[in-house]
Amino acid sequence: MPAERVDLLGTTLRVDHLASFNRVDIALDPFPQNGGVSTLEALQMGVPVVAKLGNSLPSRAAGSILTALGLPDWVTDSEEAYVDIAVSRATEIDDLDKLRRELPGQVRAAPACNPVAYAQAADEAYRAMWKRYCSSDA
Repeated sequence: MPAERVDLLGTTLRVDHLASFNRVDIALDPFPQNGGVSTLEALQMGVPVVAKLGNSLPSRAAGSILTALGLPDWVTDSEEAYVDIAVSRATEIDDLDKLRRELPGQVRAAPACNPVAYAQAADEAYRAMWKRYCSSDA
């Protein structure tokens, strides 16, 4: 990549950090360790992310996030496919534009990004486990 296409922003305020995603068409998640929070921030700002799976928990975070949001086709386990996904999606301008408009809402609607829905789901899971334990011979 030519150096003139890379901007190092340094320290920024959070609002400026998030606004910088407005200059990005597709984010390339780092590997072997995925971004995690930065991956989620990109998606919240409407920037799709290409992720490469590794063999450790930190190298699978972005894949989990993307899959949970219904975007498993943005995830791969090979370097070649990682590049292919980024290149092919960058040429699909109309689809990319539509996805960018829809992503913030998809993230907000996801159970993991909705603290009330998450707490309700966790509560239901704990109650089910407790009932199962109480009805067992333990």
